[in-house]
Amino acid sequence: ASAGSITATLAALSSCLPKNDDPTRDLGWLMWFDVGHKELFYSKGLTPISVLTRAPLVQHMSRAKQAWQNGLANGCDVVLGLVASREQTLPVETDRGHTIARSEERFAVRVVGRGPGVFPRAENWVDPTAPLPQPVLPFVPDSDTPDAASRNFDILRDLVFAAAATPGLFSPQTLRLCYTDPRRPGVPGCEPPDEKATFSDGGALDARPLVWAHRLAV
Repeated sequence: ASAGSITATLAALSSCLPKNDDPTRDLGWLMWFDVGHKELFYSKGLTPISVLTRAPLVQHMSRAKQAWQNGLANGCDVVLGLVASREQTLPVETDRGHTIARSEERFAVRVVGRGPGVFPRAENWVDPTAPLPQPVLPFVPDSDTPDAASRNFDILRDLVFAAAATPGLFSPQTLRLCYTDPRRPGVPGCEPPDEKATFSDGGALDARPLVWAHRLAV
């Protein structure tokens, strides 16, 4: 969770890139080596709810975006799981007619490489056995154009920043999303999105989301 969400995303993308024996060219190195307190702290950007700026992270994520737009290895197929916390709870009705207030949201994104020079595909992954609605993001199904590929990466990037928005350090991140209907199989379309909500660090509720990792793995 938290900063681990950024590292996990970069590791997933790196697994779809050509073998690289130079660690200074690794996406993880390029993200973190020059990012520290000096870069993240911007006194003029202080707010009542955050003391750090996301600007250097946005800048370094542009390198990952360039790798995305250059194309990922054909046949590379990874599912990335991230956890974020809602700033305002979502009322969810259970199958027994009870309503619960949900704060934690578990997102899963499937990334499929289609070879160098071809934009990768990003899509929502959902658990077909889940009894409650699951969040899905408005990825563009047809990612064959530069605009669509750029938009899909930006949606993924914003999700990563939401999952890493440590309360008090970074401001919450806004996401546009929809929800599945457990009574209907499959992944619904999400254009236009049904909701706009703000999220912060998933580690606030689940610092080590091993259960989510296990569900994704099986």
